[in-house]
Amino acid sequence: MKKQQQQQQQQNKDDEKKDDEKKDDQKQDKQDQQKQDQQKQDQEKKDQQKQDEQKQQEKKDGEQSEKDKQDQQKQQQQQQQQQDQSKQPEAKKDQAQQQQDDQKDKQGAGMARAIPMTQQEAQRLLDTLKSEEKAMIFIPQIRTNRPDRVLKDW
Repeated sequence: MKKQQQQQQQQNKDDEKKDDEKKDDQKQDKQDQQKQDQQKQDQEKKDQQKQDEQKQQEKKDGEQSEKDKQDQQKQQQQQQQQQDQSKQPEAKKDQAQQQQDDQKDKQGAGMARAIPMTQQEAQRLLDTLKSEEKAMIFIPQIRTNRPDRVLKDW
């Protein structure tokens, strides 16, 4: 009897130890799970912060690029105005020159201007043109005995 009681007590103690170990394991598992959850939440917060920062940076970059574009447009407009202002006197000169040319053309209408050229100059001109010529390479047409071949009539 005593042995049985001792065995039962021992068994009870062992069961209690096992229960305690299970409880400890469960606590440890819960703690580990909480740590993992906390780490995930922290990581998600960090990711969200990074995304927010990127969005803010892109927004700043977009605003900066808009400012840059506006500045470039202003500079181009200023340059255009300066060019227009500098071209106005030239345009007046060009108009006067054009009017003079028109008058000369009216006077010499019907008469072609012939510029005298020496024989040597003519020969040089012809030689230059000749050196620019390219040889035409003749590629013979491949003949076939196919009945579906279309013969062109031109």
